[in-house]
Amino acid sequence: SCHPGLDPGSSNNILQSFYENTIKETVSLERNDQQAKTFHSFSYFCYTLNVMKSFIIQLAGLALTVYYLLPSLVPGISVTNGRAAIIAAILFAFINIAVRPIIGIITLPLNILTFGILGIIINVLLFWFVASIVSGFTVANLTAAFWGAIIMTVANWILHRIS
Repeated sequence: SCHPGLDPGSSNNILQSFYENTIKETVSLERNDQQAKTFHSFSYFCYTLNVMKSFIIQLAGLALTVYYLLPSLVPGISVTNGRAAIIAAILFAFINIAVRPIIGIITLPLNILTFGILGIIINVLLFWFVASIVSGFTVANLTAAFWGAIIMTVANWILHRIS
């Protein structure tokens, strides 16, 4: 793990001693630029690993939610194969990362005026949009899209807490 509280009894003693020595050296007032660069590159490496781990957990969780949970809980949603679930999960992840924050900022005043109902409508429309793009992932009607969007929102929240 790339955290300051490394387990002292772990088999990663080399990594732990490197990490502790790097912290001691960079905290001291006499550190040079090379030591600071080593610490920053190590910190960036740990950050990158954590981001990748989080993304993979989110993607796998969304794919499992689309493939198993949605069709079993919501009548009107069907997924024909795992490929469609993975593509839908990738699109949901992209929408959550890139599109939803932009739409959220643009619609913030109306979302405040409607006490969040506009946000739910946007989630339903984005869910239905993904279903219209991915072949093998079908949503029969607006009610199914509504419940599917609610389940995906809860799954996203749980996955975000886990990762």
